[in-house]
Amino acid sequence: MPPTIATHDSKKLGEVSGTPTDFAWNQPGKSLLSSRTVNDVTNLWEYTLSDGALHQVTFSAGSDSSPMPDPTGKGIYFVTGRESGVLTIYNTRTRQTFDVASENATQPLLSWDGRRVNYITLAGPQHQEPWIADIDGNNKVKLASAASLITLAVAPDTSQLLFADVVGDITKLYLVKSDGTGLRQIPSGVNVGWAMWSPDAKTVYFSGYEKDPTKVGTWKTTSDSATVEKITENCGYVQDVSTDGRHLLCGNAPGKWQRPFRLLAGRQQMHFSPARLRCAGDSLFSRWQVLPLPARLSWRNRDLPPTLA
Repeated sequence: MPPTIATHDSKKLGEVSGTPTDFAWNQPGKSLLSSRTVNDVTNLWEYTLSDGALHQVTFSAGSDSSPMPDPTGKGIYFVTGRESGVLTIYNTRTRQTFDVASENATQPLLSWDGRRVNYITLAGPQHQEPWIADIDGNNKVKLASAASLITLAVAPDTSQLLFADVVGDITKLYLVKSDGTGLRQIPSGVNVGWAMWSPDAKTVYFSGYEKDPTKVGTWKTTSDSATVEKITENCGYVQDVSTDGRHLLCGNAPGKWQRPFRLLAGRQQMHFSPARLRCAGDSLFSRWQVLPLPARLSWRNRDLPPTLA
C-alpha cells in the first residue's frame, strides 16, 4: 500500500519517462494523471500506483496538460492546443515596437552594441532552438537545437555565443559562431547560472556550482581552447568584466549577505558594500564606480552587511 500522510512515511513508487508534469489524482490513492511527452507528442497518461502501469488517456496531436477529473466521475477536464507567442522589441526612445520572432520565444539577450538579440524558440515538446537576429527581426540565424536551453552570453563583437543545454541536473555548455558554424561543447560539469565575455571577445567567464548550490565558483575558457580553468569559489556570480580585462565584478552569492565585490588579477579579492557602488554611464563595467569609504565603517560580522558608525 502507498504511504499515507498519517504514517509520515515515504517510499519510491517507480519511475516515469517522458518528463511527466501536472500530476493530479484520478482515483485518489490508486492512480495519477499527468501530462507526458512521447515521440514529441504531449498527451494525458494515467499511472497506477499498485503495479506502475501507464495507460494513455488522450490521443490528440497535443499538447494536452493540466488534467482535472470531474468530481462526479463523468470525465476529465484538461487544456489542449499549441502554445503560441511573439518576441517584441520596444524602443524606449522612439516608442516603436518590432516583432523579432513570430514563434513562441523566450530568454532574449541583447548584444553589447544593442543591434542584435539572442533568444530561444519553443519549437515543441522537448524541442528548443537558439537563434540570433537583428533587433528589427532581419538576418535570423538558427544556431542549434536541444531539449532545454539557456541563453548565457553574446561576445562583444557578436562573433560567438555561449549557451547551455540543461537536462535534469546535467548542464552542457556550448560555444557557437553567430553564423551557426563551429558548434562545440565546453567541458565544465558546472550548473551555470551566469556568464560574461571579456571586452576583446577572447575569454569567456561563467559562474555556477558543481555539486553544492551554496558554493558558487567562476571558471574561464578562451574562445579557441577546450581548456577550462577555475579561478575562484564562493565569490558569487560574475556580473561584469573591466575594460582592461583585469577585473571581474561578482555578486549575489547564495546563502550569505549578497555583497558585490571585485576580483583582482591574481585572484585577490576586494569586498565592496553596495553603499560604495554607484551607477554611471552606459557602457559595461564603467557604469560601476567605487566610492570612497566613510570615515568609520563597522563590520561586526563578515556574513552581515556593514553598518556605518
